[in-house]
Amino acid sequence: MNTDDGDLSDDDRDDLEDEGVPQDDAVRDVHEPRTVCHFCGGVGEIAHPLLGVIGGAPRTVNAGRECPLCEGSSALAGMTPPI
Repeated sequence: MNTDDGDLSDDDRDDLEDEGVPQDDAVRDVHEPRTVCHFCGGVGEIAHPLLGVIGGAPRTVNAGRECPLCEGSSALAGMTPPI
């Protein structure tokens, strides 16, 4: 299956939906310039350390939260220089 040009046949779309991939995620717009998010480094999440008790001992637990800059998409629209 070739998704480089963004064209999928109806059979390929049905196969992707059968595999659990929503139709919107099957074809991405590759013509739009994007920049990796500077805040999360392209991960889509940032560290959110919390206090947790594991085995009776207090420890720091990293509960990641959605990046507020890219809103979890891992990229920013257009060519965005770091500020």
